Amino acid sequence: DVHFVKSLDNLVGTEFEAKVLEIDEKKNRLVLYRRAVLEVERQAKLAEALKNINVGDNYKGIVRKIMPYGAFVDIGGIEGLLHISDISWQKIKKVEDVLSVGQEIEVKLQSFDAESNKLSLSLKALTKSPWDVAEETLHVGDVINGKVVRLVAYGAFVAVNDDIQGLLHISQITKQRNAKVEDYLNRGQEVEVKIISLNKDEKKLGLALTELMEAKETAEDAE
Repeated sequence: DVHFVKSLDNLVGTEFEAKVLEIDEKKNRLVLYRRAVLEVERQAKLAEALKNINVGDNYKGIVRKIMPYGAFVDIGGIEGLLHISDISWQKIKKVEDVLSVGQEIEVKLQSFDAESNKLSLSLKALTKSPWDVAEETLHVGDVINGKVVRLVAYGAFVAVNDDIQGLLHISQITKQRNAKVEDYLNRGQEVEVKIISLNKDEKKLGLALTELMEAKETAEDAE
């Protein structure tokens, strides 16, 4: 077969074509090669199926096999690789957490290598990226709530939703020189922040503490 066969029992009583590799008349024995015939048939089906696919189009497919690095999906007689990084915009640990063998899904054909007949598929490409959504829903000047998820020497990263984190630079936390971030913020702390910059292409969101912004604006007004 063209696939690994665990048991030969299901072949008993089955008729199929095979290529003759060797004839031993003395022992009255033939050595046959079934896989060669199947390979020719598969290549013919593949060539025909490839005429009807286009990079960038969406296809209904069936998950045939799951591997640690992704899943092989059948889209009309052709198997393509859906890499684990192309399953979801969110990072997933195991393919099995999202997909199962036999599951029907819709995928986008991202690329096709004609020499190797390799197809690259994507599931996440069917939806907008978190940064596309952020560009549509978040705007410079907006005041939003977030949660401090990580402290670093130069500031803190604040989650504004499940997918997007912004940088709250230490200069937007305090004006004190040589200040330590942990003196002002704690991991898990809820904070109100103002969006001061948003760059979708670089995936960067700049934030400032509203209290600091208000104090700065008050000082400027007083001057």
